[in-house]
Amino acid sequence: MESPFKAARTGHPVLLSKALDRIEQLEDITPLNLGIIKTILLYTPNQKLFDDITTYDTTTIDELANISTIGFQAIRAWGGNTSSLASSRATSSPSGSATASPSTARPGQLRDKLTAAIMSKNLSLVAPASNLGHKFMALLGIKKEFPDLPEEREPRPRIFRDLVHLRQTDLCQFSGGDLSVAGQTAHLFPYSLLDLESARNKITWRFLVIFLGEELRDQMAKALISPEYGIHSPCNRIALFSGLYGQMDKGFLSMIPIRESQPPGRFIDIRIVWHLPHPLVIFSTRLPANPEDQYDYDEEGNPSTRVLLDAHETRKHGVYRIGTSDAVLLPIPSPILLFWHSWIWKVLGSAGFGVSLALKKDQGVEQTPTSSPRSRKRKCEWTDEDESYQVSAGVNDLDSESEDVPFVPLDSM
Repeated sequence: MESPFKAARTGHPVLLSKALDRIEQLEDITPLNLGIIKTILLYTPNQKLFDDITTYDTTTIDELANISTIGFQAIRAWGGNTSSLASSRATSSPSGSATASPSTARPGQLRDKLTAAIMSKNLSLVAPASNLGHKFMALLGIKKEFPDLPEEREPRPRIFRDLVHLRQTDLCQFSGGDLSVAGQTAHLFPYSLLDLESARNKITWRFLVIFLGEELRDQMAKALISPEYGIHSPCNRIALFSGLYGQMDKGFLSMIPIRESQPPGRFIDIRIVWHLPHPLVIFSTRLPANPEDQYDYDEEGNPSTRVLLDAHETRKHGVYRIGTSDAVLLPIPSPILLFWHSWIWKVLGSAGFGVSLALKKDQGVEQTPTSSPRSRKRKCEWTDEDESYQVSAGVNDLDSESEDVPFVPLDSM
């Protein structure tokens, strides 16, 4: 399967080189904004933006960097969990001057004092103007400002989470662990951004249409909304054991679609990708290595029940099948949203909105243990022997009687 998030620079190395040289020669542009614009050049799928960016003056480039920074900030906050990020960033006073906010990050989160120091450099912005982005929409000939999203964002009843659990037969998609013990539902696209009543979200959606282009923006919006469930579509969700959920929520874990059923909708096979300083991760699973063997199938070829091994196996990443017994009522995750999730974390890292665990260790930041109401055995710690970051999961989390199974970044693949 091919990702729709194909950089416009692909096949145009000479144009990219000239564009980078032109950006480097601009005067009165801050190093931060310069880095943001380079990321836009390297990753934008919008061909017209890539072609035209060298014609913009310094003021226009700065405005593009500002709207991009606001967009990256909102996306980096992810699935509605804005409190931890907001508490660790510099906010804007009504007068437009930056003021520091106290940190209230919960124990176990990787957004501690070091994160706050890094993020505050990126997010110290004056209050954005309500019309920010309109200039670029005119320059790029964008006709439709926002996608077709519901005017009012409905609350998230538990039934929508249960639909994802039902699709996955109450098992973690990758480990096979019991979701009723320690499971959480993750969003591929930030749920918090689906509220267009927020001024910052409006600016973020303007940034997305500038960065992606109208066609790709509309494809994503279509995948986010379903006739049956509105903005709560299972197409934007996947349920994971809470240890894996934490890695996905922090941008360390994503999924790349590699094949889908014919006709589409019955299953999709994905490959796990880790965005960690140590690129090799070992984790425990009860699912067979061959995705074909991870389900039993009904007479029509629909995945029906999950197949679990008698004992846990440790794996690097592997290929996993996400299937459904009912493609209409329990749809599988959307391929475009899966591609988006993996792609956007690469973009965020390039723009300086990722936090390196290796940097955290070098600075001697102490990692506090995590805990959850249903399991108190999960912990995060640095192991000096192999200089790796280890996340150990309690036996209750994996629904196993074995000892704690580590998630350990080791050598490069």
